[in-house]
Amino acid sequence: MQDPATRADVTAARALGISYKRFQGWEPTTVYTYDDAGRMVSSWPEVEWDETEQDWMLALETWEREEVCPLCGWPKEICQARETETMLEVPPPTRCHVTTSIKRAQDARAQQGGGKHDDALIWGARLKRPLGQPSLH
Repeated sequence: MQDPATRADVTAARALGISYKRFQGWEPTTVYTYDDAGRMVSSWPEVEWDETEQDWMLALETWEREEVCPLCGWPKEICQARETETMLEVPPPTRCHVTTSIKRAQDARAQQGGGKHDDALIWGARLKRPLGQPSLH
């Protein structure tokens, strides 16, 4: 699983819940069997998850487990090499304004006494107006 482009495609296929070959455009063919009178007696589609497709997913899982750092997501050969520490620069963080707004709403609810089982609430956000549209104020 060393080729980054193939790895990206197999990862995308996995995220979509489809095989690598289907991700590449494959569609199953249905095979039909007929009796001597010409009546169809059985049909079955080609197998999507054959041994090769299973091997692709297993290879991806093995690569992630053995080659990728569980903390940073970088390849272990880079992130665990001593010399890497002095070769990195860390840019300032960027802010997720959606998360900031949700956290503020959660804080406001908590200051008002909150509610029972607030940890079970699913928070979301929506735009008041489309981005780039001027405010009416």
